[in-house]
Amino acid sequence: MAQALTQMEENAMMLLDVFNTYTPRKREVDKLNKGELKQLLNDTFPNFLKAMKRHPSFDYFYNMEEEISFENFMALIGRITQMVGEDALQH
Repeated sequence: MAQALTQMEENAMMLLDVFNTYTPRKREVDKLNKGELKQLLNDTFPNFLKAMKRHPSFDYFYNMEEEISFENFMALIGRITQMVGEDALQH
């Protein structure tokens, strides 16, 4: 019998599910293009994006490579979360 996932494990799997929802299945490799990434972030992280607009490095995220893998998506989400968290601690 498989053990139940922890809350953090469930959250990690949810990120994978969301990424896959926005990835067209027509491609060989599961990657998001800039438009798909922007839509995913606007739909699922609207409050974080609003907070990020106050950050000077925010535009960097939209000037990334043409397509983003799940691995790079997770790094991006980690960085956004870190920046939003740091802002919250300063206020």
